[in-house]
Amino acid sequence: MMSFEVAKETVLKAESGNFQDAQEVLLRYYDVETVRFQLKRSSPIKAFLPRMDLALKELINYEEKRYHACFPVILALTDSLVNELHEDHKGISAESIKQVMGFYCCPSGSREVGNNST
Repeated sequence: MMSFEVAKETVLKAESGNFQDAQEVLLRYYDVETVRFQLKRSSPIKAFLPRMDLALKELINYEEKRYHACFPVILALTDSLVNELHEDHKGISAESIKQVMGFYCCPSGSREVGNNST
């Protein structure tokens, strides 16, 4: 789980238009070992088991700094997990997530989160 202070710092930077610094805060917090540890903690969760193989493949993309490849897949994995576990079967995509998608999705071929240039 992300600390409140890290989340707050990231959001403030993104809201001020400083996406590069917001990205750096997240990348420092979610280093590869932290992500690997969180995946291990998730392995006993029955609903996560069918998603583990894909999550581990995306960890490779993350390790190799191919963020443009892994973020959309991780968002889709999260959405499907929330959809499965939510009593009304509403994933995160059922809510308004325009700001989230604008921050995490990148143009094809871009390696920077939040980089909307071509």
